[in-house]
Amino acid sequence: MLWQAKKVLDTILVGNPFQSSNAKALNRAARYCWIISAAALVKLVLWLFMEKNPSPLFTYTTLFIPAFAMAGLLFQVMSALFRQAAELKEDQDLTI
Repeated sequence: MLWQAKKVLDTILVGNPFQSSNAKALNRAARYCWIISAAALVKLVLWLFMEKNPSPLFTYTTLFIPAFAMAGLLFQVMSALFRQAAELKEDQDLTI
């Protein structure tokens, strides 16, 4: 996920952020966030099943589930915005 952010940041620093590669990188970052959220959910469910008490609900693992799920949604929205901006930029560059 950090590698995808580095790719996007590199193109922003160059001054050309609206590229389809940035949209793809943000889409990959969204998928990674959802994988982390799903893994945390599986861990929490297994932990609850093994402990047979609600104590695992009061751990940081419980916070990771909604945090990474929302981050995935945010990256998905940003990916769509970057994709649309790249298409508009390409269309504008072709206009004489």
